[in-house]
Amino acid sequence: MQPIDPNSFEENNTEQNCAERFNTGAGPSVAPFHASMVETDHGWSITVTPMKTFDALRSWRHLIDPDRRDQAETLVIDTAAVRAVTGELRNVRSGMAEGSQDERSRVERKATRSQPLPKPEVPPIVQQSPPPLRVIAERAQLPVGEVFSDHALAVDELTLRELVTSCPQRAFCCVLVDGPIESGDARAVSRAIENKLSPLAVELRATASLRVNNDSSVTLETRDQSLGLHLVSESFRQYLASLGRRPVSDFNGPETWQMERLLGVSGEINVRPRETDWYSTSVDVGISTECGEHTRPADRSLVYDLPSGTWHDEP
Repeated sequence: MQPIDPNSFEENNTEQNCAERFNTGAGPSVAPFHASMVETDHGWSITVTPMKTFDALRSWRHLIDPDRRDQAETLVIDTAAVRAVTGELRNVRSGMAEGSQDERSRVERKATRSQPLPKPEVPPIVQQSPPPLRVIAERAQLPVGEVFSDHALAVDELTLRELVTSCPQRAFCCVLVDGPIESGDARAVSRAIENKLSPLAVELRATASLRVNNDSSVTLETRDQSLGLHLVSESFRQYLASLGRRPVSDFNGPETWQMERLLGVSGEINVRPRETDWYSTSVDVGISTECGEHTRPADRSLVYDLPSGTWHDEP
């Protein structure tokens, strides 16, 4: 068997098989997962928790129109850095105001009256920030289409995968654009992120936006609902792989119409390991479609047939 990398749901690896874990309660702790889908002014917004960066990028290829693959570019922005830069600029302005000439003169006048000068404040210890995306790309010798700033790059699909997965504990926004990305596009998208707006609202050629939150959850905004449903389907593959301690490639995801049917009940689904039964030839996955403040027991299910690799509805 090929080596298995821990995916989004896995917290503690052991060599016990899935049946033993269900019978004894031992083995890795597998996290439940939650998915939600809402219609927006610009399409659909789908959030999946948990999901790691690498797992989310498995679905990125499906977002790109095969006929436009050569023309499409992705703008990747370190959203945490964008906010930090804005904050630093504000701090510089306020610091200049406080250190005005009038203030310095006032301190000097006090000193002439034999009063001690105020003790200088000890600057706080500043934690070293991670290297910018541009530096990471240069060190890894990754091909980059355009460098708009240290924290905003235009890249292709392969570079995106290498770049983002090399620094997972960060917040990113990846915007897929049908055509070349210019500096004005990058500025508009950065401004939208700062104002907590959708990049799809400011860039008409953008077909999808994927926000990755510190390798723990993702939010996909897309004009095509089926692309968001595919992301949720990918979560089911990750979930079964974690439970069965097998490679993700051993499993298929549910059909998008099955995801649409489940999410169509309330716009949310919740899947918990204790409501999943693993048998010799099938896996019965219990699904709760009532996920308000208190998640209720599973009221739907999907059954995965292990020999055929197909999913079947069980109302």
